[in-house]
Amino acid sequence: MNGTRGVIGIERLAAGEQPTLAHLFIDTGATSKEDSTVTVGDVAGFERPFLNLGKRLVAKSMDDRAAVAVAIQALKAIKKTVNEIYFVFSTQEEVGLRGAITAAYGLIPKSVLRSMSPAPATLPRASNGGCFR
Repeated sequence: MNGTRGVIGIERLAAGEQPTLAHLFIDTGATSKEDSTVTVGDVAGFERPFLNLGKRLVAKSMDDRAAVAVAIQALKAIKKTVNEIYFVFSTQEEVGLRGAITAAYGLIPKSVLRSMSPAPATLPRASNGGCFR
């Protein structure tokens, strides 16, 4: 990665055509092959900085970070209990809950409370007036 910034784009598809990797490109603003600072096969990555949008904060994995903050506060609030309580902070939720499954097999809990921040209801298709579910 050489620091060149660009925008991921996709070629126009025919109606009903499914996109493939061959349809994708990164537009770096170069006007010719000779003007380009990147070549086929170069490594690229996503830049996803923290953003403060006034009433909203945006960052990579913000839902996971909020859930961890809630769990830590709950852990701090527990003063005494007769039960065994485990707090599991797991990974790979998006690819099959692998971390959580490993923890479940290791702990074999009688019950589970999953803490996960919901998707905001302010998304265009939300139906509950802009409130969290």
